[in-house]
This record gives sequence, structure tokens and C-alpha cells, in this order.
Amino acid sequence: MNVHNTPPSSEYDIIIVDKSTPKELQQILLIRVRRLLADLEICYPLFSEWLEKVFRELETTDKRKIILCTTNDIFNVVGVAIIKNTEEERKICTLRVSEPYQRQGIGSNLLQRAIHELKTPLPLITVSEIYLKDFKPFLYKHGFKLKDKVKSLYKKDQYEYFFNEKFKHNA
Repeated sequence: MNVHNTPPSSEYDIIIVDKSTPKELQQILLIRVRRLLADLEICYPLFSEWLEKVFRELETTDKRKIILCTTNDIFNVVGVAIIKNTEEERKICTLRVSEPYQRQGIGSNLLQRAIHELKTPLPLITVSEIYLKDFKPFLYKHGFKLKDKVKSLYKKDQYEYFFNEKFKHNA
């Protein structure tokens, strides 16, 4: 686990959770991250199961990392970016900042750290139509480009918007 004091404020730390993070700490952080992301079940019906899978994968592979923004208390998670880094896909799977902490540069900081970890200036990120209005200006500001949209990918009759890469059908 790496801890970096990071702008925009010395009140926040960026923490990288990976396979070097002790399992006990991973379990505590899973609870905190699950709480921050609880509403994503609306768009992604199997989100909780996926999140647990991500934390399990941390133990055995380098393909996943979780980037957390915390207050000076490591257990007060106010922002998160979950990334997947494989030969086939460099993706920001989840990017979220708790509402009281939005518009303070935390999302931009998490995005820049994810880009650094993924070693690509414009990684794939997808956004549910429910959150598109909120995310589109933020992503455009950072140079992301809308490339595709797919209906019913995660939830029936709901679009998922793809930035920087077109949707790749799994064969």
C-alpha cells in the first residue's frame, strides 16, 4: 500500500490499495468503499458481487488497483477510483467522490493518479446514462472523448457510454 499526501489540500491522502496491502486492511477498506458506492446497484445490478471480486483479485494479481482519497483518517474514504490494467484493457472501472467533497479537485486528482497507474493518457471509462450529465463535462475537461454507447449492457433499456474506446464485443 502506498500513501501519498496530495494536492489540492494537505487534508487528504491518496492511498493505493493493491496486493501489497495487508488483507485485514483490505477488508476494512472494502466496507468503506462499499458504503461510498452503494447507490451504483441502481445502474449495475451485480455491483456488490463485482466489488467483492475486485478485492479478492487484489490478493493474487497486479491487474487491479484501488485508488482511495481519504481524509487524514485512513478509514474516512471520500473518493475512489478502481482500475483494471491488462494487455487487453486499461480501464477506469469506477470513479466516485462523496458529494460533500465534490468540486474540490479530488476527482481530478484521482483521475490523474489512475492515468499514471494505467500508463495511458486516455484510458477507457464507461458511464451509465443516469450519471452522464454529471460526468460528461468533467471527462471532456480532461480530454476524454465519447466514442460509443451500448443499450442494455448492464441494465435493461439503459445506455452505457464509452469514452476513449469503442465497445468491444466479447466473442
